[in-house]
Amino acid sequence: CGRQQIVFVAHSLGGIVVRNMLSSSAPQLRNTDLGVLLVASPSNGSDYATIASWLAKHYPNSFAKEMARNSVTLEDINKEFRAFQKTRSSTNVLRVMELFETRFPSFECDFVIFCSWVTVSLPPIVSTYTAGFFAMAPKRVGDTDHLPIAKPRHPGSETTLDSQAFLQTFVHPAA
Repeated sequence: CGRQQIVFVAHSLGGIVVRNMLSSSAPQLRNTDLGVLLVASPSNGSDYATIASWLAKHYPNSFAKEMARNSVTLEDINKEFRAFQKTRSSTNVLRVMELFETRFPSFECDFVIFCSWVTVSLPPIVSTYTAGFFAMAPKRVGDTDHLPIAKPRHPGSETTLDSQAFLQTFVHPAA
């Protein structure tokens, strides 16, 4: 085909970094077909970062504040990436797929007595409200949390199959 093709696979904050990098490198990517697979990337922030942002008031690190839901930083990155998406055409391909988890990470409990009577149902780190803004059909991957969605436990996992299907459509687009 003679055109350069680049596919980015990014998990969590990596998805935000990739989108920001692509937006700021638009002129250099004019003749490049791009694929972006966002895996549990909190494009609109994370409720957990919102909760933890109170720490940012006491420490010289603004990361939690910038990753909080509806932060100005993320709104700017999202706006720039949407503008970048609009500059792409059928000759300058940009395909985006977004996968996100269904549950909060589960942890082993060393305090069996405590864990047996305490059950807390927490929302996933990246949920429907914080992902799925840039793909035509974002996909919630069944029975996954923030870590196994990026590192599936077996090759036949839903994440693996969806990722492979995305890569195949990018490498071998339908006629």
